[in-house]
Amino acid sequence: MWLIDTHTLRLVGVQGDPQEDYAILSHTWGADEVTFSVFQALNAATQNGSFPVIEDIGGQIGVTITAGYRKITDSARLAKKQGLRYIWVDTCCIDKTSSAELSESINSMYRWYQKAKVCYAFLEDVKPVSLSDPFGKNSSFRKSRWFTRGWTLQELIAPVTVQFYAQDWSFINAKQAGDDAFRGLLTQITGINESLIAGKTLLSDVSVANRMQWAALRQTTRIEDMAYCLLGLFNVNMPLLYGEGMRAFTRLQEEILKETDDQSVFLWGIPPDETSEGDALYGLLAPSPHAFCQLDLDRVRPLPPSEVQESTPATVTSQGLRTSLLLFPVEPESDDYYAMLDCVASKADGAAVDWNPGIMVRRLWGDQFARITSSKGSVVLFPEDSFDEKKGKFENVYVRQSPFYALPEVTIKSRSRRGDNLTPGYLGFKVSEAYPPDRWDSSLSVIRPKEPQSGRPFVVLRFAADDRSPIPTVDVAVGLRRIQKRWELCYEKHPCGGDQLQRVYQKLMGKDITTDPSASSSRGLGFVNIAVKATQRRGRRFIQLKLSGAVQLDSKSIQNATVSREIRRTLSDEISEITRTCCVPQKLAYILPKETRMIEAVRTKSPDMKPSPGCYGLSNMINDVEVDENKPYANMIRAVRAKREMKIKSLVSKDRSLLECETEEFDRFRPIHWAAGIGSQSVMKTLIKLGVDQTSLTGSGLMAIHVAVLNGHFNLVAYLLEEEAYLQPRTTPDCLHRFLTDRQESVMHVLVSPVSVGLHMQRIQKIIENIKEEMGGTHAFAHRNWLGETPLHLAAATGEEFPLKYLMDVAGHPDAHQRVDKFGRSVLFHAACGGNRNVIKYLAERGASVNLSDDLGRGPLHAAVTVNNHDSVSALLNNHANPTSITHKFGLTPLHFACLYGHSGVIRRLSGSTMDRWSAGGLAFQPLHLAVANGHESCVGHLLDAGCQTDSYCNSYLKLVRSKNGVQWEGKLVMLETPLKPADLASNLGFKNLVSMLKGKVVKTNGVNGDGTRHTTSSVEVNGTEKSSVTTGPLWGLLGLEMLDD
Repeated sequence: MWLIDTHTLRLVGVQGDPQEDYAILSHTWGADEVTFSVFQALNAATQNGSFPVIEDIGGQIGVTITAGYRKITDSARLAKKQGLRYIWVDTCCIDKTSSAELSESINSMYRWYQKAKVCYAFLEDVKPVSLSDPFGKNSSFRKSRWFTRGWTLQELIAPVTVQFYAQDWSFINAKQAGDDAFRGLLTQITGINESLIAGKTLLSDVSVANRMQWAALRQTTRIEDMAYCLLGLFNVNMPLLYGEGMRAFTRLQEEILKETDDQSVFLWGIPPDETSEGDALYGLLAPSPHAFCQLDLDRVRPLPPSEVQESTPATVTSQGLRTSLLLFPVEPESDDYYAMLDCVASKADGAAVDWNPGIMVRRLWGDQFARITSSKGSVVLFPEDSFDEKKGKFENVYVRQSPFYALPEVTIKSRSRRGDNLTPGYLGFKVSEAYPPDRWDSSLSVIRPKEPQSGRPFVVLRFAADDRSPIPTVDVAVGLRRIQKRWELCYEKHPCGGDQLQRVYQKLMGKDITTDPSASSSRGLGFVNIAVKATQRRGRRFIQLKLSGAVQLDSKSIQNATVSREIRRTLSDEISEITRTCCVPQKLAYILPKETRMIEAVRTKSPDMKPSPGCYGLSNMINDVEVDENKPYANMIRAVRAKREMKIKSLVSKDRSLLECETEEFDRFRPIHWAAGIGSQSVMKTLIKLGVDQTSLTGSGLMAIHVAVLNGHFNLVAYLLEEEAYLQPRTTPDCLHRFLTDRQESVMHVLVSPVSVGLHMQRIQKIIENIKEEMGGTHAFAHRNWLGETPLHLAAATGEEFPLKYLMDVAGHPDAHQRVDKFGRSVLFHAACGGNRNVIKYLAERGASVNLSDDLGRGPLHAAVTVNNHDSVSALLNNHANPTSITHKFGLTPLHFACLYGHSGVIRRLSGSTMDRWSAGGLAFQPLHLAVANGHESCVGHLLDAGCQTDSYCNSYLKLVRSKNGVQWEGKLVMLETPLKPADLASNLGFKNLVSMLKGKVVKTNGVNGDGTRHTTSSVEVNGTEKSSVTTGPLWGLLGLEMLDD
């Protein structure tokens, strides 16, 4: 044990407990506490006249002027004044670099406080008694942070005498014998028994539940410390394992059960928001102390030992916690029981009535049980003598901390044996995606049900169909229904409507599954069959689910000879949306003016633009603006642009409306926007002092701080943020959140825009880190703009590594990179548009899915292909992106996109298995048809070299055209009156070179139509002219399209 000598301020090592009296300090930690090593260095430095320093925002400052050091010296001075030679202070008397010393200190700490002559409780946020009466209803004493921290609980209870001091070290009062009023105040604030505070009750006589209640609303910086700070309160010891998280509190309860048979340790409540799921299971041990404040109970006391019941100590085993419980069945032959605990409780309403508390448990199988909830709550209170103990039965039970049902193993049988494909009309399906993804093991084709709710889906599987299917994908919601004591499989088919699978799951998760074939038929899925086969081996159940079907196109969708005009218009709109460019390079024109800036694509960095302050060109535009001298605001704007603060004050004193005047010449800029545009901090300060509205918007919806960012004036940005952080209380989300554009883009969004270098500035980084610290270290800066994008999305789209990695680090949220925008586009989707292979690799290594598609079914690979970014395509494929992924409607692969856009450089990486992939949904074309229709000779050449089919007929194609906004590109649907082969299509469109390329290739004799059916083609070349006859395939018959001989 290390002590501070109050005379010399030097550290003194003591073996065992000190023989002399000592004082001990209780306080809450601040930002500049003095550690053991720094204090030792200070001791050594005082001998040679030098002093160590601590790095701070302003550079380096001396240790001796920090608040942490003053706290040590002030408390030592007080101890010396009271005649004590030594004092112990946790900040500098524990060498936290030594795990052994740290563990020994924490396990000994309660005893050290208990043996101290006096404990000084320094409340740095409490005003002196002369300014604030501690007994006042809203006194600073009642609201002190000291009463909310986990470690200070034992520091109040353990010492015999606790003296409380205000922020100026003036005496407030003391916990000691004789002052009943102050002890009553401490009881009101903390909930601790007044008799315990007075020393009349032993801590060991207080139930476990009541002791946990005292800690329920307290907090610690580290999760594990919420358990470690309670070791002394329960007189237990255990090793410290920082990094174990909530497991530390479970270990604490296990240690408590080794020392006591007090079953009130099981008397905790389940939060109301978790009690709605009737099939949810819980362990016997609470997840945190907070669970003990969920019950409206006052005093809980254990029952005396039973004279008739055999001793059955609670033990932790590989099968769970083993203990003995008195069980009463809820209903005859039921698996649900009331477990009566060996304790009695009184309610907080003050009525002098004892209640017998019981928790509800369920037999899962054999002697395995789990805690459950009911409509009566998580704990049921029975009045004395309200039940007959003879109807109950003591039973040794095992309860896992994470219990689970005895569920059958569910496997999916994918596309059947090759022989089935020869069956006329047979249609096979294969799982292409699952949500939640951790409930599907693709390597074993096994569904892993977790915490099932009876009749509700626990996973949604997306099945990809054979090329012949009228729809490319089918969604199947799979769940389990509890029927008596057995779980049976239930499922429901849904057509894929274009939503991301996560959203499909979210829509269905609160609804019951109805396995009704007629319902599926009404959704157009009558041709899809689901077969379920159940078997049992060695007392375990196995269920196999198989999806199959027959090729049956819905003739109602497409009538007779041609597709109806209405359906054609719908198809055209849908396919234009799907094939539209995923991203556009960020330009000033898309920010100003409004009519061109509301583009919903991912915004990336222009290829010819390098990150530098003001590289948008906004500064030049602002400097070139000429204000009409005849305007009433001309003098005000001139004064701002000339940085004449005195003139500004003079003008505003005569006419305050000039402070908010709008400039007609440029985007309705006000004086504050002009000040931000020129980056003048002095002018900005003057305007703020005059009362300018910092949140006023330009005509384009920007605030002054956004204008400053776009012009690269980051010192001004930092000043505005610092001012806002100083003025706003800590309860607000953060100062970044107040400054929003009309598109809901925060300052953070603009700081990580494709051309900003603002995040590189240490001053701005410090502001962000301070915000996170003030928000308890949990703030993730998940601001969302009008597209649902977080700053992390924009950082990924820039293609710059630093802003992305910085935000990943500062956000500190494990799922930050998994968030999607309102179109279902992931952070990695944005990175694919950004085009930096290192960014893509970085995200993939951290668990970001390279195959997570947006709401239209376009994955990151589709996006990378659209912008012809070879680095992105290579990085995605190297990280196992699926080149066969298809859009939800029309079944378009990345290769379709490459051929539509003419990006021949990526075709070689994408050909192979998707080279001859047909579109779906009533449209029949292959990648080759798209390349031919758009005259992309290089693409056609690559496909021909790869051996693609050349004699397949298409009934439609896509033509690459400009979107209506004039910025993006998209595919325009063209329906053919007569099906055409690639060469015929090239001839009709006037592409003579393509005709020669296609005619010069030997035509395959076996072709495949768009619906997957085969036709026979005979072809010979006579004088350079191909003659062929084709047997009509079934798809064309259904579409009413005749196959004519050439």
